[in-house]
Amino acid sequence: MTEQQGIVKILQDLAATCRDAEDCFNKAAKGVHNDELRSRFDRYSVERGQFANELDQAVQQNGGAPGDTGHGSGLLRRGWKEPEARIRPKGDVEMAQQAADGEESGLKHYDHALAANLPDDIRSLLERQRPSIRVAIDELRGVRTRGA
Repeated sequence: MTEQQGIVKILQDLAATCRDAEDCFNKAAKGVHNDELRSRFDRYSVERGQFANELDQAVQQNGGAPGDTGHGSGLLRRGWKEPEARIRPKGDVEMAQQAADGEESGLKHYDHALAANLPDDIRSLLERQRPSIRVAIDELRGVRTRGA
C-alpha cells in the first residue's frame, strides 16, 4: 500500500466513523424525552454529517472514492450500541452516557489517524474536527449530574 492509499484509507475510516455517529445521534434524538437533549443530539448529528462530508472531500482530493455509509456492523464498535434496540427502554441519562461511549470510540479513530504521518492540510482538518467530539463527550458525560 502506498502512502497515498494509506491516507485515503484513514480518511475513509474517519468519514465512516462520522456517518455512524451521525446516524446514531439521529436515532438517539428520537428516543429521548428531554427537549434540550434531543436538540443536542440533533446538533451533533448534523455536525458529524458535516465532518463526514469534509472528510469525503479530502478523500477525493487524495485520489480516493468517498463512501456513503458508515462501518455497517462496525456501528457496534464497542462504543455506540445498537441504538434502535436500546433507545426505548432507556432513560435520557443512560442514552447520553451511551452516546458519550460512542463518541469515545470515534475519538480513538481520530487519535489513531493523528498518530500517522499525514500531510499538513489533512492533519489540520482532523485537529479542527477532533475538539468538537471531545466537547460532545464532556457535555454528554455532564448529563449524568444535571439532567440534560
